[in-house]
Amino acid sequence: MEFNNIHIDIIYTGIRNKGKFCYENNFDLFIDDSIDHVKAAKEYGINAILFNKNTNYEGLQTDNWSDLYEIIKKMNL
Repeated sequence: MEFNNIHIDIIYTGIRNKGKFCYENNFDLFIDDSIDHVKAAKEYGINAILFNKNTNYEGLQTDNWSDLYEIIKKMNL
């Protein structure tokens, strides 16, 4: 499936442990606005981006769609 020229394999909702879910389903990249979910994904070795601004988080983050695109391009996934 394509949505705005982005290939999407699956969309799930209602997942409690998103990090574990991403790991079990071989995700290459996880993007979320919750710092807790992003940290959980990173604990499983998943590339993760926080779509929010949080001065207490030192990982990849942005709250701008154009910047998000540039961050993903640089990741070479």
